[in-house]
Amino acid sequence: MSDDNPIKRWTAKGKTTAAEVARQYDLTVSEVKDWIDEAHLQVYALLQRRTATSVSGLCGTPSTPSISRVG
Repeated sequence: MSDDNPIKRWTAKGKTTAAEVARQYDLTVSEVKDWIDEAHLQVYALLQRRTATSVSGLCGTPSTPSISRVG
């Protein structure tokens, strides 16, 4: 193993507040909070759709394996 390309690790340094973002981009705090809320709703809706699609293949009539008897 060579150290030519060492693995770089990072950790979160904390949270950025809505007020900090608003100041940085010249927005109101309520605009930032509305965007955050909308993003949460969109992600939640996406996860629900993905879960519903992946589960829909599992729903319906369960198939039972057929057992054949010899004799």
